[in-house]
Amino acid sequence: MKVTTRTLGEICDEINGVIQTGPFGSQLHQKDYVDEGVPVVMPKDIIDGRISHAQSAKVREADAQRLLRHRLQPGEIVYGRRGDIGRQALITETESGWLCGTGCLRISLGNSIVDPSFLHYYLRQPSVITWISNQAIGATMPNLNTTILRSVPISYPRLCEQRQIASTLESFDLLITNNGRRAEVVDQMAQLIYSEWFVHFRFPGGDGAQSEMGHAPVDWAPRPLSDIMDFANGAAIKPGGAGPYLAYGSNGVIGHSESSNFQNAVIIGRVGAYCGSVVHCPDRFWASDNSIVASPKDKSVSSTFLFLLLQDMKLRRYAGGSAQPLLTQAALKPLETRVAPADVLRKFDLVAIPLMEAKTILEQKNESLRAMRDLLIVRLMSGELEVSDLFEMRDAPSMTSSGRTLHTEALV
Repeated sequence: MKVTTRTLGEICDEINGVIQTGPFGSQLHQKDYVDEGVPVVMPKDIIDGRISHAQSAKVREADAQRLLRHRLQPGEIVYGRRGDIGRQALITETESGWLCGTGCLRISLGNSIVDPSFLHYYLRQPSVITWISNQAIGATMPNLNTTILRSVPISYPRLCEQRQIASTLESFDLLITNNGRRAEVVDQMAQLIYSEWFVHFRFPGGDGAQSEMGHAPVDWAPRPLSDIMDFANGAAIKPGGAGPYLAYGSNGVIGHSESSNFQNAVIIGRVGAYCGSVVHCPDRFWASDNSIVASPKDKSVSSTFLFLLLQDMKLRRYAGGSAQPLLTQAALKPLETRVAPADVLRKFDLVAIPLMEAKTILEQKNESLRAMRDLLIVRLMSGELEVSDLFEMRDAPSMTSSGRTLHTEALV
């Protein structure tokens, strides 16, 4: 595979593209953000190469028009310039017209020299991220600027080959997205069942009239959380180790550990953007130091029930802290909830645990797919593997949804 190597800046200048920072703080103030309006992409919104729509900040249409040069179009790349170097995403039709935030850089290079999707995956290579990180300014909080981004060297083959590589990698992301949506549906089903049983008290064998009134049964006495679960703080860990145990933070998997310090429990985000978020971990795991771990205190209460209970409680509202939200064990322990008798909890587990197990299987599949995709990015970009080495046409539908079967042994 013949490749050409040039910098992003050289490509940008040839096609009159754009590599620019988002609006300065003097152009977009805290008071400009509103509940409804045009979404603004911040670094925190860039997750696994995509834009999360969950908690986007927003501005009025008039402010978005005032900052017209920062509005995003499909095929552009938004790159976080503060903190976690390497965080970037390809803008799709869904984010068309959104605003590039103050903490991001915008890359718009068209599609005549470098395919946007190919460039997006190219920039995800560990070696490229390391190169960019080494150029970053600042020790405490690494920062990027347009000069650094323009100097990034890009090695690319012909456009047709770029598109073949990008299409192959997009197949993995499509599978990951579909599995993620299925996991969300399963999670929502479990939440709805929890709400019916333990919020509206419409559970099998319950008092129908009492349930219609929304009153808790008299034997469901209020109890503090400390009565039904134990709390512990997570510990510091270096992500990316080679151990057998997954290491979790409040935002999901963050690396690996050679040992585990918890099993069958719930992780609660302790600080910052993930404060109050919850992650269910049925297997052995290591919890990071930005989290609190809640585990069942007796056999009548399952970790599945604890997860759905804590998720329903929206714990972020109990956070303190001035600079950023902070949850503590002291704030969580006295919070009260009504606890059903053991027989009701057992019946609930018969319904809820299989749902959560299905969700876990989908999440584990996605972890495997991400690992395979990330390995492919490196090998395809380097020319070590050709797309033709990976696939063989089949008559039956395959995992790529294109009639092609992946030769996973080619990755070994």
